Amino acid sequence: MDAVGVSPGQTGSVNGYAYVSNNPISRIDPSGNYERGSGWTDKDWDRFDKAQQRVASEQKAAATKLFEAAEETAAGGDLSASTRNTVAAFENVVGAGSASPAALAAAAIAMSDGAKALSAGAGSGFVANAKSALEWGAMGLSKNGLAAAEVGGSNIYVNTSHSSFHSSSTLRWAAGHESLHTAGLHDQRIEGHTAYKFDDGGYYFRLLRDREPNRAAVNPDHLTDFVQ
Repeated sequence: MDAVGVSPGQTGSVNGYAYVSNNPISRIDPSGNYERGSGWTDKDWDRFDKAQQRVASEQKAAATKLFEAAEETAAGGDLSASTRNTVAAFENVVGAGSASPAALAAAAIAMSDGAKALSAGAGSGFVANAKSALEWGAMGLSKNGLAAAEVGGSNIYVNTSHSSFHSSSTLRWAAGHESLHTAGLHDQRIEGHTAYKFDDGGYYFRLLRDREPNRAAVNPDHLTDFVQ
């Protein structure tokens, strides 16, 4: 389990959650989302499901822009206004000079695969399970965690007792980041620290961008920041 502190859009205290990691998807049903597992109330499931649907839509749109930018930059010549905007936005988040055709295409594939993960429905084998604070603790997870999963597993666990569960932006961030682990991306580390945007004041997130944009281009938090 990969725990991290996060508090987007909030001040004062820092709320934590664990990013979810899985393996690449098989048997995708694009008509649905992560299948409803155990422990959910209808209200809580609706909140989570809306979050994953919105993120899937955002990732699909980002993938389209990135694919188009990759093709244009690879072809050479003058770039369209749309591609110039995409390249500028990508390099603003990932780092100067990071928007090579290969990096843009790789990011597009990751976004596309992440969206597929969020669109895996009944029969896909990917199940989201809700847990109370007591159940969460019994699993040996940090009390600060919002969401967690085993690397390579198919079950996502969501701590619906966590205060950040009711933050739409935090829930969407978690869903997006987790889906990129599903797509096969690993959290990148620098100077012994994971490059999370909402941990350590974002210091290592920015440090990776400034020093090693090639690795920032495959870091789930940087790509999630680009999308959201």
